[in-house]
Amino acid sequence: MAEMEIYKTLRFDAAHRLTGVPPTHKCSAMHGHGFEIEVHLRGSVDPKTGFVMDFGDLSKACEPVLKQLDHAILNEIDGLENPTSENMSVWVWKKLKPQLPPALQNRHQRNRNLRVHLYGIAFWSADASRRREAALFKAASRYTCRRTPD
Repeated sequence: MAEMEIYKTLRFDAAHRLTGVPPTHKCSAMHGHGFEIEVHLRGSVDPKTGFVMDFGDLSKACEPVLKQLDHAILNEIDGLENPTSENMSVWVWKKLKPQLPPALQNRHQRNRNLRVHLYGIAFWSADASRRREAALFKAASRYTCRRTPD
């Protein structure tokens, strides 16, 4: 079976300030961004559907995380006291990882040999000049969904 990597881009707006920088740093003051999160999955292509994972199912799995971030003050969210792109990437990974097993369950009930895992989170912010800066987190211990034989 072919293995592929897919990703979905999620967008939200939020405010934050960085607490790990000197008070003279421009990001120490409260400011806002448009953010993008790329959720990367890698896995086998299901021969029946042609999908690694249905993008609609991936959107549903991401929805609770996106709701928590959109139009929020990120510093007020537990675990995001210093919401750098790097810290946000890890935070999103930890929040999204438990959401994936239910989304993948139906797929693996059909074919126990198909594997999919969360491969990476890219976290983007854009400033007024439209320059994009990103952090990409790929964890060594990734989630692999695999159905065991009955």
